[in-house]
Amino acid sequence: MNKQETKEYYKKYYKKHKDKINLRNMKYYHTKMDLHFEGKSCIVCGSDSNLVFHHRDPKTKLGNPSHMKNGLLAVELKKCDIMCKACHTFYHRKKILNPNAYKMNLEYMQELHANGLLW
Repeated sequence: MNKQETKEYYKKYYKKHKDKINLRNMKYYHTKMDLHFEGKSCIVCGSDSNLVFHHRDPKTKLGNPSHMKNGLLAVELKKCDIMCKACHTFYHRKKILNPNAYKMNLEYMQELHANGLLW
């Protein structure tokens, strides 16, 4: 089988088994991420569900940690904090937050949460 025939074979195989392949990839992704989130919680509200990675400095971001191999992933995670999806969305969408004052933003969000103003 030459290179072109091999490429066509895999295209047909993927098309035929797309759902099975995507399901396998999703299971791998969730298992991999669960290992990194195990025993951890959101740094703002303390929730331990729907966790995501948040880069402290977006300029140093090499990519999405969920799509990285383990060696590069370990390096990338040192530049991240863990937040729940709700706090992460609030952090990025709220215009009153200062993009250059990461610690101040977290303290502000923690204060809002403590006073019942943030979920």
